[in-house]
Amino acid sequence: MNINSEQLAELTRNVCQAMLGLDITPSPSPASSETQLTSKVCISGQWNRTIEVVASPEAARCLAATMFCMDPSEVAASEIEDAVSEVANMIGGNVKGILGGDCELSLPSIESQSSVTLETEPIAKATFDLDNGVLQVLLKHS
Repeated sequence: MNINSEQLAELTRNVCQAMLGLDITPSPSPASSETQLTSKVCISGQWNRTIEVVASPEAARCLAATMFCMDPSEVAASEIEDAVSEVANMIGGNVKGILGGDCELSLPSIESQSSVTLETEPIAKATFDLDNGVLQVLLKHS
């Protein structure tokens, strides 16, 4: 089973709304090559997939400020990493549930630079505007 870009976008919107109360807006703008924060979770077993959540600094700070009920200027780097990782974990859990079968979900891992252009093309991609930044979710073969 595969998940298409529309399903990934809907799933991401639902996670952001339910978990954070954020209404995110789809965007045609891809994540830029500027400094970004990427959190990955891997699904392994019957299905082998990787979910990457790629956030611009503005989007990552917005996620953390919302998640921890803080002013964006007070959010620490560790809280930003935690927030982006938790969003990746929640989206990954939802993708795993849709794929079904005997699979396991890894813990999130963080990278300070996106691998969007360095790896294979995604199976599905969803991009959103968030607080003058970009949030992108990619589903790839592992």
